[in-house]
Amino acid sequence: MTIKEVEQQAGITKANIRFYEKGGLLNSTRGSNNYREYSAKDIEYTSLLILPLNRLLGIRLPGAVMAAWVAVAAVSAVTVAALKNREAGR
Repeated sequence: MTIKEVEQQAGITKANIRFYEKGGLLNSTRGSNNYREYSAKDIEYTSLLILPLNRLLGIRLPGAVMAAWVAVAAVSAVTVAALKNREAGR
């Protein structure tokens, strides 16, 4: 999925997508044309975790503060994933 498709489906700007990628919240690969490619899982993660938290908390933060928030969200996502994996192993 291209960055434009992510932008349309998740309802966020390309700049935000790149920001989340730089912060480690989204991962992309590069296609043969050197364009970023994202998975459906990235869209789901962004749409279901990052954006609702930001909107719920009314977050519109400047760069450094937003970077800290991105780090908190990333740790939360890793924790949730670890809990899901642990439960799936039961």
